[in-house]
Amino acid sequence: MELYHWYLVLSVFLIVSEIFAPGFILLPLGLAGLVTATVAYFRPELWIHAVFFICGSGLALLAIARFRDSESEQKVDAEGGQGIIGQTGTVVSTATAEAAMRVKIFGDTWDVVEGSIPSEKVGMFPLGTHVRVIAITGNKIAIERV
Repeated sequence: MELYHWYLVLSVFLIVSEIFAPGFILLPLGLAGLVTATVAYFRPELWIHAVFFICGSGLALLAIARFRDSESEQKVDAEGGQGIIGQTGTVVSTATAEAAMRVKIFGDTWDVVEGSIPSEKVGMFPLGTHVRVIAITGNKIAIERV
């Protein structure tokens, strides 16, 4: 079996393994292996194979990292703290002397800013009360009763 056959087998294995593996690492390695197999078909020198595989893998991984970073930045901008203003949630714990009241919104639990409710005291909301987010301050929210 020729060397480029081994590259092809390894590349197909890596690409198929990406389906079952978390992350996005094996696909770029498999694609770099396909390029290396093509080069190995025409050029039998082993050092050229290593250069193509290492450079191809590095470039593919850098491209994916750049894409992943830009996607996460867009998601934070679109869905960041300001994205929950106007959303409704449920009171899951009342205010105590040691802890602030907590509200669950979309599976995330947020602390409520003390004194954020002018007409009622924060501790006056019983468990299960539906509230709406009216503002966000740092990692805490201001709410009103729905």
